[in-house]
Amino acid sequence: MEKVKLNCDNQIKIKVSDPFLNYINKARMLCGTKEKFGKNPTQDQFLKGIIYYWIKKHAPEVLIDDINVNIPEILEHKALKNKL
Repeated sequence: MEKVKLNCDNQIKIKVSDPFLNYINKARMLCGTKEKFGKNPTQDQFLKGIIYYWIKKHAPEVLIDDINVNIPEILEHKALKNKL
């Protein structure tokens, strides 16, 4: 499987407490996470995957462009899942 090349300059920064960051890191290492992502994702992959999942589930009309446009983050997410 070809690795998706991400060339992104945009950043989103969030402020979280240490305990919340620990929850995020624990969630990344769960067996279920590995099953859904195809591997234990990096923090970046995990957060992008969660955001993509939320949009897909709660606002699928936003993803109409996904059909015709190759969005690198979505391609990366799908590539991780396809490695299973």
